[in-house]
Amino acid sequence: MPTAAAQVDTAARATIREREKHCSHTDGEPFMNSFADHATKTIQDQLLDLPAETRDPFRSIEQRIDSTVELYRYDTSPHRLLDWAAAQSGLADPLSACNRQELEAFFAQWARKRDAHLAALLGQLRRSDVRKANETLTSLPAEIQDAVRRTHVRR
Repeated sequence: MPTAAAQVDTAARATIREREKHCSHTDGEPFMNSFADHATKTIQDQLLDLPAETRDPFRSIEQRIDSTVELYRYDTSPHRLLDWAAAQSGLADPLSACNRQELEAFFAQWARKRDAHLAALLGQLRRSDVRKANETLTSLPAEIQDAVRRTHVRR
C-alpha cells in the first residue's frame, strides 16, 4: 500500500474511533463529551437534560411551566432537530458528534421527559389552584394538551 494511502486509512480509522468515543454505545462505553466545561456530563446527558429554568425551584410554578412550554418549539424536522441538539449540547455542529438517527432517538427520549415534566408541573399547580391549572392547560395549543394527556395515560 502506498504511503499516502496508508496515512489516509490510518487517519480515517482514527476519526472513526474518535467518533465512537463521542456517540456510540460500543462495548457499553458511556458517551464522551469533548467540551472541557462539561467534562463530567456526557453528550447523552447533555441532550437528555431539561434546561435549568424549567426545573429551578426558586422560580414560580407558572414561570417553570412557561419555560417548559417554550421547549415545544423543537421537533424532528431537520432544522429544528439541529437547533435542539445545538442548544442542548452547546456544539455548533451537533452532527460532528452524533449522526441524525442518534439525535432523533435522543430527541424522542427528551420529548417524553419534557412531556412528563410539564404534566408534573401542571399537577403541582393543580394541587395549589385547580382553577388556574385548568385554565393553564386549556390555554395551551392542542398538541401540547395531547402530549400531557398521553403522559397521564402512560403512567
